Amino acid sequence: MARRFALPFRTALATDVEPSVWHYEREPDVPVKVAASIPGWDYLMPLKLRREVVVHTDRLRTACGLSPESEIRLVVTIHSAQSRYRAVHYQSGPLAEERSAQSVRCVLDSTKLAGDILIDTEIILIRNAGPRKAFLAHLPGSRLFSERLVVELEGSSSRMPTEIAKFSDQFAWLAAPRAPWYVTCGISLHAPVMSALRLYINSEEPAFAEAARRADPLVVTLLGADVTRRILLTALDDDQFVRETQDYAEGTLGEVAGRLLGMCFGDRDPAAVKAMCEQDGARFDAAIQSVMNVVPRA
Repeated sequence: MARRFALPFRTALATDVEPSVWHYEREPDVPVKVAASIPGWDYLMPLKLRREVVVHTDRLRTACGLSPESEIRLVVTIHSAQSRYRAVHYQSGPLAEERSAQSVRCVLDSTKLAGDILIDTEIILIRNAGPRKAFLAHLPGSRLFSERLVVELEGSSSRMPTEIAKFSDQFAWLAAPRAPWYVTCGISLHAPVMSALRLYINSEEPAFAEAARRADPLVVTLLGADVTRRILLTALDDDQFVRETQDYAEGTLGEVAGRLLGMCFGDRDPAAVKAMCEQDGARFDAAIQSVMNVVPRA
C-alpha cells in the first residue's frame, strides 16, 4: 500500500505577524499580563483572555507564495489535556487588508479546565486560489504561522476560596475530625461567589491536603463535584431561582449556579432538576460527578 506524505511548505516570517502579550482580567476591565501561571485562578469563575494581533497580510502572502485571492484567517485554539477540552475560541474573518489588526477576546468556562492550558495563535490557510506548486501550502488547514503559550492553572494556584483548617479544633462542632474537606455555602444567590463559598481542607489529613495542593485529578474531581452539588442545592432551595428566569450579576452565586445547572443537566428547567434531586438523589449526584470528572482515562 502506497503511503502518502506532505511536502514541507513555506511559512510566514517572524516579522509578518506581530502579536502582543496575552492578558487576563483579574477584575472587570483590569488586564493583567499572563506569565507562566495565573495566580488565584478560580475554577468557578470564567477566565477572560485578550491580546492584539497585527498581521501584515501582503507580506505574509509573499513569504508563503500565496496568491492575493487565497483566503487566510487568524485562529486561536485553547486546549487542556488533563480535562480533555479543546475548542476554537477566536476566528477572524478573511484577512484581506494590507495591515490587519485583530482584537482577540476569549472567554473560557473554567469548570472545563484543569492543569495547564495551551493557547495556540495561528494563521490558517482556508482556501488556496493559486496553482498548486511544490513547497507552497495548498491544503485547507495548513498552518502558515503558529505560536503557543503554556499557562499553569493548578498546582500552587488557588482554584476556589480555600482555607486550611484543623478540624478537631476549629470545627470540633462538626464531630468529624477525619473529614478530608468541608464546604460552606451562603444562601443569598446575589452574593459574590468568592465570599459566599468556602472550601476547608483538613490539615490533620496531610495526604489528602497534599493531593489537593498539587491538584491531583481524583481530588479535583471529588472537590469539584461536592462544591457543585452544594451550590446547586442552595440554588434549588430558592423558589425564585426555580420558578423564575432571572439574570444574576456576573460572579454571583446565582450566576455560577445557573451555569453549573446548564453544564450538568442541559436544557432541563430548574423545577425538573429539583424534582430529580428530591426523588432520585443518586441520579442527581451521578450527573454532577460525570460532568466534573477530570480524571484522565487510561
